Amino acid sequence: MTNTGKLLLYSFIAGISVVASAAKDLTQLKIFPGNSSVSFKNVDGSETKVKDGILELRRTAPSKQKNLSKIWRMLTVKFKPELLPMDKAPAGSTLVMTLRKANGSSAGKNNVVTAKWSGAQKSQRDTSVLPFVDSNKWQELVVPLPDKPYPLQVLFFQLGEGDYDIKEMCIRKPRNISLDLVSDPLKNSKSFMVNGATDVPGKVKLILTGIKGRKYVKTVDPVNGRFTFTWNNPPLTLASDNKLQAIVGNGKDAMNVSLPLNIYGYRDNYDYAWLKVDGKRIVNARTGRGFIPVGIGYAKGVIIKPQDDAVMKFCKDRHLNTVRLAFYTRVFNGDYKRPIDIDQHIAEHIEPVVDAARRHDMYVILDDHEYFHQRVDEASARGKQNSRIWDEATIQKWIRGWEAVARKYKDDPHVLGYELQNEPYGMPPEQVREFYGRCIKAIRKIDKKHIILVGTNNWSHARALEDTWGGFTKSIDAPYNNVVFAFHDYPKDNEPWIVQKHVTEFQKRYNVPVMCTEFGATHWQHGETDCRKFIAGMLALAAKEDFGWMIWALGTLEDNPRNPYNEVDNKNGPKRGADSCAYSDLWPPVARIMGTPFPTPAK
Repeated sequence: MTNTGKLLLYSFIAGISVVASAAKDLTQLKIFPGNSSVSFKNVDGSETKVKDGILELRRTAPSKQKNLSKIWRMLTVKFKPELLPMDKAPAGSTLVMTLRKANGSSAGKNNVVTAKWSGAQKSQRDTSVLPFVDSNKWQELVVPLPDKPYPLQVLFFQLGEGDYDIKEMCIRKPRNISLDLVSDPLKNSKSFMVNGATDVPGKVKLILTGIKGRKYVKTVDPVNGRFTFTWNNPPLTLASDNKLQAIVGNGKDAMNVSLPLNIYGYRDNYDYAWLKVDGKRIVNARTGRGFIPVGIGYAKGVIIKPQDDAVMKFCKDRHLNTVRLAFYTRVFNGDYKRPIDIDQHIAEHIEPVVDAARRHDMYVILDDHEYFHQRVDEASARGKQNSRIWDEATIQKWIRGWEAVARKYKDDPHVLGYELQNEPYGMPPEQVREFYGRCIKAIRKIDKKHIILVGTNNWSHARALEDTWGGFTKSIDAPYNNVVFAFHDYPKDNEPWIVQKHVTEFQKRYNVPVMCTEFGATHWQHGETDCRKFIAGMLALAAKEDFGWMIWALGTLEDNPRNPYNEVDNKNGPKRGADSCAYSDLWPPVARIMGTPFPTPAK
């Protein structure tokens, strides 16, 4: 996996240690069970043991870590005296793990498995992340290997909350036959191309489960174990998943049936979904009907692990219509050891989210989650900072980043808009306007259709709307005038009724749309009562004034408002609870009433 997709493992994770000797059979590198010497190390209340050939991961004592809400399990695998020759495994090999949720642990929840690979060299560090759904039945997880495998020295293997049983871990080809989509998935409804490989001689049958669940069959003759097939005008169910599998032989042996390949039935076009600005409203560009975005922040790989499809489904089920995705143009989340290659970042960080939005009928706001400053201290955000404003070279890199994004998404209506900067601060209004104006002009040379969202010069507070944009609302994006003026507020920044005064006066004076693209609970600074009062007030304000909102930020795919981020009115209480986003008894009901349904194609 590339640097952009790597995630840091939490230092508080419980773990076990396994010492294994390298398997001689390179067609299947066994990790567990097998010809291995295995030792266990109990960490942070975790206990592991092998019972009846099953590796059991259990928690027997509370975590010693403070403010911990999710108790993860981590398996540390060490290979001695030789390294595991992962680089000599057959092409197409993966990490295959057979596991189940242990008796007494709840199933049906979205979870994530993380594999962190380490070789003998410092440069040999990679991370693979695979979302899955917990089950009390045995299931096979197929985890990708690093892009360039190397002899494996250590494997950190992290599982989500709960106890697990593990029956097998090995590196091998998951099946004797493989299948990959190699054409543009957005053109699936017209034509798609697949490549495959098989270790078994004979004809290959491609079976597509398409329209209304009916099965369609094509036959291919492999050449030297490889095959390619183009399916023109495929009978796909539109706006739905369609399963494709390859079979060699009689199909009775599961190893001779490929893993299912999802062929999504994308529509020929989604022009019916375009949004634009009309006076104080956001409207559907085709019908002119008003659209109110309601959504949530998705700090992918920072606050929550990447799980794009699961995130979209979770949000859709809670009546949200938009996800605000944090991405970066300079370095990943302020980490200068992780510089951004924008094309790679688009491909690996942004596009999977936008593609998930296409499949779930959702919008995405692309939020460059930066501050016009070299660094920001999140712990004292909205307070005094010691950081330089971007120099000219950085501004140019930021603009080039947005140009790349615009080239990629200029024709994609599932991107609701471009939020050019998260929260400028400590700058005069004219400097903020200059930076925004230069970027908007560059984008408009490429993309004249998308909404652009701009914040204010004071942490994007509503109280700075007039100072930043008064008198410039029609000139900043002339002649397109397709701008939404974004603001962010949190408890004790301003009370909701004070925010209301700034917002309504600004809209009345300039007849432009506003959106609260970030608000929420500053649970590390204020008690639960203050946080709930503020969120309730902001939701009421948005409903009364008909503007969109994005609550910050999704932390887990589980609602539990009675396990809040704070003990009641105790700032020193637990900092993180099991709620998806504080407080899930407030914002989903409002979203159900306020949020405009995703547009539908004209009949």
